[in-house]
Amino acid sequence: MKKIKVKILSNKNIKDDFFKLRLEFPFSDKIEPGQFVHIRIGESFPPLLRRPFSISNAGCGWIDIVYKVVGKGTRLLSEFKEGKKLDIIGPCGRGFSVSPLKKRYLLAGGGVGVSPLVFLSRRILEKNKNALVDVFLGFKKKEDVILEEDFSGENLTLHIATEDGSYGYKGVVSELVESHIKSLSSLSEVKVYACGPTDMLRVFARLCFKYKICCEVLMEEIIGCGVGACRGCVVKGKEGYMRVCQEGPAFDIKELSWE
Repeated sequence: MKKIKVKILSNKNIKDDFFKLRLEFPFSDKIEPGQFVHIRIGESFPPLLRRPFSISNAGCGWIDIVYKVVGKGTRLLSEFKEGKKLDIIGPCGRGFSVSPLKKRYLLAGGGVGVSPLVFLSRRILEKNKNALVDVFLGFKKKEDVILEEDFSGENLTLHIATEDGSYGYKGVVSELVESHIKSLSSLSEVKVYACGPTDMLRVFARLCFKYKICCEVLMEEIIGCGVGACRGCVVKGKEGYMRVCQEGPAFDIKELSWE
């Protein structure tokens, strides 16, 4: 984790209030899927605190962040142009673990939580070219679908669920994943990764406990300092409270309390 100034390479509006920000990043080869960067958006108050953003993708000397404009901070960020320098800290937190290698991976996300799955799917296929990767994206309606074109690979299959049935499977994404699990002849070589709101992750945790499948989730909490000092992002674990910004944001479901 380093504090550095980086240049904006692009900041594109990809759909409605969603933007894809590409930043130069000299340590991109050190990043693990699921990690985040902490960005200082304003030069003074407001906004006071840094904002955490999950890393959506990474390449040689760059990282991508997908964000939605929801307040003053992200509104200001959306106005920044190519060439502007940003003060960031990263990569932060603990990312997903891809090893030990499995034969089949089920990646599930909801809303803007689908973003980290882009990098994760790439990393899995880089490490294990024979792996089968199924990506499940969940949205309320067709108009909300984002990043569909970002998922690609010879052994990757994309599935989309919308709650109103306007695109893909009709229903919530967890139902689609469970239907897929039931269709598999063996679950011993399956691993699930899930990103999204806590209520959705709780459903996936229960689902994977039910079928005895390995599962990691990416927790979403309000992060203050980003270095573990303020303890404002804690979640209840089996052995006490855990900091999302340090022990997470990626957790094995067995580490957390889901009561």
